[in-house]
Amino acid sequence: MFDKAMAFQVAAIESVTSSAPITEDGLRAAVALACYTFDMLLCGWNSLIRGFYAVAFHFVRSIDQATVTEVAATLDPDIARKFWEDKLDDGDASKALQIAIEAEDSDFGKEWGERRLYLRKLFHKFMHPGRTAVSPSIFIADDFESATPTVGGFFVEKQCLRIGRLYADLAFKAAVDASQAFKTVLPPSGKLKQQFDQLVELGKPLKDKWEKEMGFS
Repeated sequence: MFDKAMAFQVAAIESVTSSAPITEDGLRAAVALACYTFDMLLCGWNSLIRGFYAVAFHFVRSIDQATVTEVAATLDPDIARKFWEDKLDDGDASKALQIAIEAEDSDFGKEWGERRLYLRKLFHKFMHPGRTAVSPSIFIADDFESATPTVGGFFVEKQCLRIGRLYADLAFKAAVDASQAFKTVLPPSGKLKQQFDQLVELGKPLKDKWEKEMGFS
């Protein structure tokens, strides 16, 4: 799932940048953010498979925020302007995107906003040295009587699976959001469209599984 989602992001970015010069501010911002998201996903994944579990957590909030900002920049010229002027405050993109969603479906917009707030708080914990962020670096036995450090290089299957599902979900979300951000310039049919449709079908069973495995829901 992660590999397919990453491959789609590359294909989408290449399709957009090769079609015509990117001059519109919102689209320029979306391309920049899509490249940033890809790099952060790859860095986090590489940390994960090498056993740096707490480090992998550290990228999560930035990845999530980037995908939201990517879509918001193409929908709201004010978000794109703030992005290029380096005046974009935390939460601006989420608010703009929620307003756009509520204009189409008020009930779903409210639900989306509540979900965003929950994830922002959760992902924030992954970036700061509290219990949530630090806990992946040590394995505590079920009897709580022993502790084994899992500093980078120690493979712990349970940790890897949990965080791996999270990264698969993040990569899937990044691919979906890239498709949304680039929808006005991506080809409406063809190989890329087929690739995306397959990705969506593959991603359906993944939804929220990582939260259950980590005990967050």
